[in-house]
Amino acid sequence: MGQSYIATGAADSAPVGVVEPVGRSYAAAVQRARVIAIDWSGRSGPDQKRALWLGEAQAGELVRLESERTRDQLVDLLVAEAARDSNLVVGLDFAFSLPAWFLHERALDARQLWAALAEESLTPRMRLVGLASWMNNPEPPFWTTRDGHVRLAAEQRRRKTETEVRAPGVQPKSVFQLVGAGQVGRGSLYGMQALHRLAAAGFRIWPFEPAIPPTVIEIFPRLLTGAVRKSSPRARADYLATLAMPTDLRQLAGASEDAFDAAVSTLVMAAADELTGLAAEDTYSLEGKIWQPGARIVLTRSTYHQPLEAAEPPLASHHSPETPRRANATAAGEKLDLDAARAFVASIPEGRWASYGDVALAAGASKGAQAIASWITHSAGDVPRVYRVLNRHGEVSAGWKPVAPDLPTTPEDVRAKWSGKA
Repeated sequence: MGQSYIATGAADSAPVGVVEPVGRSYAAAVQRARVIAIDWSGRSGPDQKRALWLGEAQAGELVRLESERTRDQLVDLLVAEAARDSNLVVGLDFAFSLPAWFLHERALDARQLWAALAEESLTPRMRLVGLASWMNNPEPPFWTTRDGHVRLAAEQRRRKTETEVRAPGVQPKSVFQLVGAGQVGRGSLYGMQALHRLAAAGFRIWPFEPAIPPTVIEIFPRLLTGAVRKSSPRARADYLATLAMPTDLRQLAGASEDAFDAAVSTLVMAAADELTGLAAEDTYSLEGKIWQPGARIVLTRSTYHQPLEAAEPPLASHHSPETPRRANATAAGEKLDLDAARAFVASIPEGRWASYGDVALAAGASKGAQAIASWITHSAGDVPRVYRVLNRHGEVSAGWKPVAPDLPTTPEDVRAKWSGKA
């Protein structure tokens, strides 16, 4: 677990692509769902409006990034958005349940837990003082002091999914922790109240039920952003500079860690093919599960061109078995990252095309179009969708010939394959 999701710089507009999907569901909707990701917070009072950030993507592009709503107002917004267009997937950044041993002891399932928190009646003291006050002085196993923490055995502190995703730089905290930097307990308890409302409004909550829109999934932004020092404004700006988004949204995304997490999480979710094809998972039906993409996501400032009426995709050639595959090459003094080039080419959507220059930019070499053309001719025939790379006019380059028996033999056949009609 704990895959990395990287951003790699390139040209102008539409982001993203999924590389070699793992376990992709054929039940996924033909039309991509809208995606909303929310960087959640357990802060109280006016502070929550500054800490809660919402990002939205449509057709893979970030179209909205905003704050200044309370948790209740965000839930109202999500319900209204689903009523307007139910083809919606929402990622929420908090734990969707508690460790199984706690629920077993109290004979609760996840929905009953959400209902108890919505009623502020999970424990006797919570019933008396309300959730907000209770979190300042909770009953065990929730804790606000070190003594409370050490009373919990290590295996009691986390859910199965939190243990599974742990890796260097990815260390989910216990939902029982209600104090301290980076604690997630308060936000998660408030979040489970939100899940109760969303479920009542018709949202399917994954993995407790299939991810049929409108649906909600649990996200952990650190898993989606990969390695980046988010506390550094410069590091955030450098990371975001590689991604495609409107200038005003990029500036917003770089302004705070919360806005950054919302923006990047939105784009990674939007790049994933499987969001509307996830099945319910019995193994996680009590504790919930943190969603991770089924494949490594590459976010890129790439240009995916719309089809041209007269465009003829190239007749791609396969390399011979003895041709070595190189991870890097050079072009006009610039290093070409051929792994990034492969990832970019494999991500070109059906019915779209990219130029050799676009691929070169994705590979980190602005002057590498000719080198990319040579690489594709001799060494990239095994890259998925390589036939979607055309010259800058969207035409077949002179001299292209199919050199492998599994490639189409005529421009018409290639055009049909490129457009998805073959």
